[in-house]
Amino acid sequence: MSNGTDTRKVVLADNSHAGTLFGEHNRHLNLIRKALGIEINARGTTVTLRGDPIALDLAEKLLLNLYALVEEGYPLFPSDIDYAIRILSNNDRVDLKEIFLDTVYITSQKTPIAPKGLAQKKYIDAIRNFDIVF
Repeated sequence: MSNGTDTRKVVLADNSHAGTLFGEHNRHLNLIRKALGIEINARGTTVTLRGDPIALDLAEKLLLNLYALVEEGYPLFPSDIDYAIRILSNNDRVDLKEIFLDTVYITSQKTPIAPKGLAQKKYIDAIRNFDIVF
């Protein structure tokens, strides 16, 4: 397209998981739309993205990574969307499952505590591997 806008489609396999990814009333998709400055439309399990090609690359990776988390049973929250955008913006080769599914501690209410960024993940790994960490 001549105006620097591209269109992409992301097709997800499971309707239930797609609904979890999209959030209630497409809340998660709206957060992505606002953060990346793109258009997002969902119909069934197909997400149509329109905008700057670089932002679309990030959005596509973000959706696929978050969908993989949902498939693993991860309960996706709006704050996770912000964390995921920040993580993938800094390093688009990161697998979000390695960060978000790494349980550090489970509280008495059965709530898992997990790192919310690449730096926290590296810190937790260092704690596990070394006696002293600064």
